[in-house]
Amino acid sequence: MSREPSVPDAPILKQNVRLLYWDIAWFGLLFGISANFLVVFVARLNASPWLLSVVTSGPALVNVLWQLPATRIVERAPDARRLTLQAIYPQRLGFLLIVLIPFFLPRTWQAYAIVAVILLQGIPTAIMFVAFQTMFTEMIPRGRMAAVVGTRNALLGVTSTIMVMLCGVVLTAMPFPLGYQALFFVGFLASLGSLWCVARLRLEAPEARSVDAPATLRAEPASPAPAIMRDRNFLRFALSSGTLHLGMFMTAPLFPLYWVGSLGLSDGWISIFVTTLSMTSILGAYLVRTVSHRWHVGVILGVSSLLFGSFPILTSLLTNPLLLASVAGFAGIWGGVINVMLFNAMTEVIPPQHRARYIGMYTWMMNIAVFAGPIIGATLAETSSVQFALIVAGFLRVLGGLFFVRLPFHSWDHSVKPVTAPAAT
Repeated sequence: MSREPSVPDAPILKQNVRLLYWDIAWFGLLFGISANFLVVFVARLNASPWLLSVVTSGPALVNVLWQLPATRIVERAPDARRLTLQAIYPQRLGFLLIVLIPFFLPRTWQAYAIVAVILLQGIPTAIMFVAFQTMFTEMIPRGRMAAVVGTRNALLGVTSTIMVMLCGVVLTAMPFPLGYQALFFVGFLASLGSLWCVARLRLEAPEARSVDAPATLRAEPASPAPAIMRDRNFLRFALSSGTLHLGMFMTAPLFPLYWVGSLGLSDGWISIFVTTLSMTSILGAYLVRTVSHRWHVGVILGVSSLLFGSFPILTSLLTNPLLLASVAGFAGIWGGVINVMLFNAMTEVIPPQHRARYIGMYTWMMNIAVFAGPIIGATLAETSSVQFALIVAGFLRVLGGLFFVRLPFHSWDHSVKPVTAPAAT
């Protein structure tokens, strides 16, 4: 796969990269709170198991139903940055509503109201995600993509991990539900810093953009719609990535069930596992920046997925907490590599004149795996055993890695036009 020669960054690119780093650092504070304590907050409000399952799988279902219409909105928008901001506002205001709900509703309604807010947030989130990813690929040259994404993922891990540590102090010192309300209010304020950074991003004028994305390819109103489902290069990548995602999200209910239900481990040990996984993923995301240009992105993804697939398999065979923590640390490194290289690979396989459409379709496919994975994992655990479900999840991760190697995809060649369908379709 060809890589761009090293060239000095233009001033506008340097400014955008700095803003993107600050954006993810601020967002990491909100992410550390919402990703780790939102479900706990709803559970503390006496939510039923069914309602808790909606918290985790509901947003993915909203994305499956809404992602393709959201993609068409992004395609018609003349300014991806402005559309991103318009979608961010209601999405971030949802966290402020979560803060206020305990003040205005009786206790029996609070869990339902918070889950309703979470589901409604999925509507602007789908638009925001495709618009931001489209804008991101417009701003960052392919040769810098892995470095920028790797640094962003590392910063996300650092700030979210720091926030998780502070959350424990706050929740211990403050009574319920004020402690959770204080945390989500801090997360909402941090998200405003992220929003400010996104608002200051600037796209270069078409004539100033890099040679790998000429302006002629960006004038898409007159171009026919791509027949994405006949784009074999894209489908090979989507099949591999989808299989990997299914194996990853199957374990969402399985690890807690195994750690707590099967092994009876304390919250302290579970905290060690999660922290180890998070910290080593930061290391993997950062280290991949230095080697991503040496090998084909598909080879990196294949090897990383094969090694990452050992995590649930080894977990199902181990009972010693120290060994489990060691396995989590090993897996975290490869998980960090995968997070960076999946985005890098997506930007490689999509044609630049149809970025929004391909990103939307890819996101829709992955959300099917995100929605179905936990359900399949929980079903296997109930009908067979947690250990068997973990082995199946690991096998799917390994299978995804084999697909990356055996079904190779290539970088988009701007000299070759994609398979197209008439615009009316």
